[in-house]
Amino acid sequence: MHIGVVGTPVEALVLRTYERRSQLFSEDLFYDPAWIILLELRNSQGAVKTGDLEKATHVPPSLVRRWLNVLLDRGYIGVRRDADDEDWYSLTAIASEKLDQVFLEPGSS
Repeated sequence: MHIGVVGTPVEALVLRTYERRSQLFSEDLFYDPAWIILLELRNSQGAVKTGDLEKATHVPPSLVRRWLNVLLDRGYIGVRRDADDEDWYSLTAIASEKLDQVFLEPGSS
């Protein structure tokens, strides 16, 4: 997982924690591909191609595609296909709003 521009100190802490955890423990202990996909899409502030999401999650491509389909079916992400037949994923407004709520400072709502 990469750390770029993030929206809040809490969000940055979550991303750093995931990164640090992967450095200290074997990656096969922690499988949370749906959450990592959502965080990567939020962090990118744009569309991300399938291959980049596969790298970020550190799980087999078939599992990433399964979670992408779940997130699509639930309306949390959208997909567009480019001229090279590559799929690009981005958060929907619904998911962005829910993630905003997740990263609110306690007592700030």
